[in-house]
Amino acid sequence: TQNFTISFAFYINSPWVHNGGLYDNCLNYAGPGIYIWKPGSAPNLQFNYKNLSLASTSIPLATWKYGTFVRDNGTLKIYIDGVLNASGPEGTTAPTYSFAA
Repeated sequence: TQNFTISFAFYINSPWVHNGGLYDNCLNYAGPGIYIWKPGSAPNLQFNYKNLSLASTSIPLATWKYGTFVRDNGTLKIYIDGVLNASGPEGTTAPTYSFAA
């Protein structure tokens, strides 16, 4: 239920066959994750949280970009180069962690 932000620069230099993860909490499917996805001819970024995936618009190849991914009170937001690119509600499956706090 806490808000968080994940930010990093990225450079996609060529098309590829398989989708790939940039960040994954590796704990379960409900936790946060950021992936490069290729639904068509150009890639986009997917921001997953609570088993819901929010997609950015297409990302151009061979260009440095800066991505910021925000969870803000139930809303997921993707910023590319400081500009809001996508926004939508988070999912409903709460993350569970298998270790004691």
